[in-house]
Amino acid sequence: GRGALESVSGVKILLLDDETMTIVPLVRGFAEVMREEVYLVEKLSMENRASQKHLKAVCLLRPTVENVRDLCKELRDPLYGEYSLVFTNLISDDMLKELAQADVKECVRSVVEMYADFYPVNRELFSINVPSTSCLLSSASWEDAVFERTCDGLAAVLLALKKAPTIRYQGSSDLAKTLAQEMNARMRAENVLFDFGRRSEPPLLLIVDRRVDSLTPLL
Repeated sequence: GRGALESVSGVKILLLDDETMTIVPLVRGFAEVMREEVYLVEKLSMENRASQKHLKAVCLLRPTVENVRDLCKELRDPLYGEYSLVFTNLISDDMLKELAQADVKECVRSVVEMYADFYPVNRELFSINVPSTSCLLSSASWEDAVFERTCDGLAAVLLALKKAPTIRYQGSSDLAKTLAQEMNARMRAENVLFDFGRRSEPPLLLIVDRRVDSLTPLL
């Protein structure tokens, strides 16, 4: 995001992960990013990056186990002068503790959450970019990772839009019910973050199951 880059003065490197490498150009072209004194854009997971202590690093990453592991490895033997950590979604206290313990050389200057854990297609449409959700259609093929990614993306959208909706779901769908329950649980757990004030009636988040969709066969 613009604010994350502008807040770090001087020449810097932007470190991304597989997903943010795709999300960033949907929001801002890399040419525009370079105008913010970004000298280089690379993936955090890339091996054999050169040590450049004169550069500051801005890390825009999803708060995943893999990314935190790679960050901890980086901080124990830092390649850059300082690090600003920007996570695209809520990061757990346990992950923050891991990072703090790894920052033995005290290179981390800031840690912020910037809710951008989704793919903005245009002003009216976003995607979570999950290749397939068929693994959620039965208990035999259920994949927690796909369900978690769906919930993470939806939570980030709500936080980015500053919306705490009333949630309704399709009663005939167990999957829609499970998703609605999880989103309600997350909103309750992070009630301070989701408290945007009550200026009017809350918006409605409607969760439907595309398997029970009378229009799909007609398309």
